[in-house]
Amino acid sequence: MKVIVCGTRFGQFYLEAVKKRSDVFELAGILAGGSERSRKCAEHYGVPLYSSVEELPDDIELACVVVGSSVFGKSGTDIAKKLIERKINVIQEQPVHQKDIQDCYRLAVKNKVIYSVGDLYVYMEQISAMMKAVKTALSHSEVLMVEMTCASQVLFPAIHILTKMLSDSGYITSVDILGKTGPFSSVNIKVGSIMVLLKVYNRTDRLADDQNMLLLHNITVWTDQGSIILSDDHGDILWKNPLVMPDRDDIPRGLADNAPEELGKLPIETIKESGNATLAQQLSELWCEAIGKELAELADVIRGDVQRQEYDIDMQQLLICANKWKAVTVAIGYPESSVSDPAHKLSAFELKRAVIADKAPTKADITEALEKMDIACLETMMWAYSSKGLFADKNIGHSKDEICKKSGALEQHYKLMGIWLDNLVEHGYLTYRDGAYYTLAVRKDDRNYQKAWREAKFYWEQYLGPVSVYEYFRDNAEKIHSLMDGTQNPTLLLFKEGSMQLANDLYMETTVAKYMNSSAAEDLRQWLGEYRADKLRILELGAGTGATTHSILRELESAGDKEYVFTDLSQYFLGQAKNTFSKYDFIRYEIFDIDKRFDEQGAGAESFDAIIAIGVINNAKDTYKTMKDIIDALKEGGIFLMVEAVRESLEIMISQSFMMTAPEDVRDEKGQVFYTQSDWEELFNRFDNITWKAIPDADAPQSALGQALFVIRKDKV
Repeated sequence: MKVIVCGTRFGQFYLEAVKKRSDVFELAGILAGGSERSRKCAEHYGVPLYSSVEELPDDIELACVVVGSSVFGKSGTDIAKKLIERKINVIQEQPVHQKDIQDCYRLAVKNKVIYSVGDLYVYMEQISAMMKAVKTALSHSEVLMVEMTCASQVLFPAIHILTKMLSDSGYITSVDILGKTGPFSSVNIKVGSIMVLLKVYNRTDRLADDQNMLLLHNITVWTDQGSIILSDDHGDILWKNPLVMPDRDDIPRGLADNAPEELGKLPIETIKESGNATLAQQLSELWCEAIGKELAELADVIRGDVQRQEYDIDMQQLLICANKWKAVTVAIGYPESSVSDPAHKLSAFELKRAVIADKAPTKADITEALEKMDIACLETMMWAYSSKGLFADKNIGHSKDEICKKSGALEQHYKLMGIWLDNLVEHGYLTYRDGAYYTLAVRKDDRNYQKAWREAKFYWEQYLGPVSVYEYFRDNAEKIHSLMDGTQNPTLLLFKEGSMQLANDLYMETTVAKYMNSSAAEDLRQWLGEYRADKLRILELGAGTGATTHSILRELESAGDKEYVFTDLSQYFLGQAKNTFSKYDFIRYEIFDIDKRFDEQGAGAESFDAIIAIGVINNAKDTYKTMKDIIDALKEGGIFLMVEAVRESLEIMISQSFMMTAPEDVRDEKGQVFYTQSDWEELFNRFDNITWKAIPDADAPQSALGQALFVIRKDKV
């Protein structure tokens, strides 16, 4: 069916809807005034741009008139009439005056075509489901009252929703204004025997018009058995169970073990989840899908696949709707005008943070935060694969080699890709059988991936660290394909424009960094109180940004003669450190490679009293060899402070793993990026000349952070 779209402001939604429903429609052109927007739309969709109804070809079957009607003093209704006279079926975007609907309807009957008024809202998935739920409630219970809140811009659809939702109870018979509170006007509407309290947010922003609508539609239907609630056009549909107080003498003590069935229900149950589409997805996908459904249904009417009686009933409802819409608009008056420009933008995160502001994080809180981050990273891995055409069918498996090649990953990242796959299997995203990986759920778009990162943000900021670090990991996720194929240098994401700020936030300001750095300094302080040396020599391996160095140097202020060797593999970090710690004349700065022999780099046998390595040793090719060199370099009674991950850190797997050394030890054998706590313990037990302890204790909240400080002392012979 060939379709023309008239108007390109809101008409863009119709253009996209027609494109998406190419199984039914063919976009044949755009009718508009010739603005730059219209020209760009015609160019984008590859269709002609017409300036008048007379120019249209004769084979147009349906016209979508998305130009303001006479309600706004615009020409939409006149255009609709001209199209009908050319025997073209028309759908005209709401709102439309009752008289205009009547005139167009009569003209359509005369010219043997179909005319309708477009209202995408009643075709939205959640609105449609809400209407079905309410119709079921009407057949099984008494509806006591309905309350609806909406913005004045969507008042016509609000009346239309009420008309269709409560059609089994009759038509709207009365409209009575109750009053005004601030920008809200309250109206009583009677639908059959059901009273509806309609509250209209009757304010517009004179700078933004409808670009900043406070709300769309919120509906609550009270019945004598519970309440049905729709929080928003795209929100969850909920059922509120009534609280039933049992007739018994052992309340509350007897309810814990012997509660009646009606008290075993949740106060609020979900009838239908929303799908968690973002605001952008609502506009780019859900609205267009709703319009597509509406147009496809209209196409059935045009082709005669739907009985004329059904169409006539819908038109009768639209006429009543237009009549009552006018009655309500007259009752509440013109919207008041304001300018909304708050200096501080309120957000869900800020409200959540206020609710739990005085609550110290528990182990469960931190665990939940890490789980949310894990989900975001796992969804990133799935999206990295599925967006390349992998796992499009639950019944089609892929070998590891096929996945690596099709994903576009460099061969040097194949081991990492294998670790991803193992984690996706472990966490229930994939299953592995007969040498192939199969998905348990097909991902058609990035909705799960985007949702997971949105949810992770709140938990990260609340429990794990500054938002800049969250954004760093999110940035890596957004660039995951470029990291995989090597077109994105991972180092440049951490050190943007050569700045150390993000790295400092990561290694100094996160919850785990603060805890580990302070714990390392505390244990060093205790050791210094016991240890005696003529000249204290300390070696820091992989010191990097100097995040830990700050804490260590504070503990050394009262020490006597001392030498601190600040080392790293990068000359860049050494240069930065020389500036940062310039006031300390006892620091030397040296290049050091933990994969090379220590004795050839100035760290021979028993040459240092203390060695510090924070997040470094896990990057060694052979951890045992590096650990042996460290212990050999320690003097008897010396201390080695080491902080390492003791769980698979999925956020590192999608970011810094792309610049880490490939392991050649037990991690390679087990397919791990990081040692577990038991792996470290097994490694330490291979040495008979050390004693060690791990911090924090297993019961401490910080144990959930997935890192440990290992305090290792070299025994005196």
